[in-house]
Amino acid sequence: ADYLDLLGLLSNAKFCITDSGGIQKESLALNVPCLITRDTTEWMDAVDAGKNFLVGNTTDGILTKANEFLDDETKLIEVNQRPVNIDEKVSEKLMNTVLLN
Repeated sequence: ADYLDLLGLLSNAKFCITDSGGIQKESLALNVPCLITRDTTEWMDAVDAGKNFLVGNTTDGILTKANEFLDDETKLIEVNQRPVNIDEKVSEKLMNTVLLN
């Protein structure tokens, strides 16, 4: 499997469960709720926005939030409707920075 396969799977998921910082950001960009199996994250912006959720690394913590989403589709819809604060021009800005330096 490659990166594009991963994005395809993630974009079609109801939510994801991960401890990967990269997947946390990818899920945010794809508007897929992310259950983070940690107690802290370097990407608190997504947690603060109510798009990603710190669930810890215990079975109970993970299953509680996962079952909340699986048992009540309206909770997923609510999370999906929250605004995503992403700079859509970040690639353009990055290229301009690289080309100008």
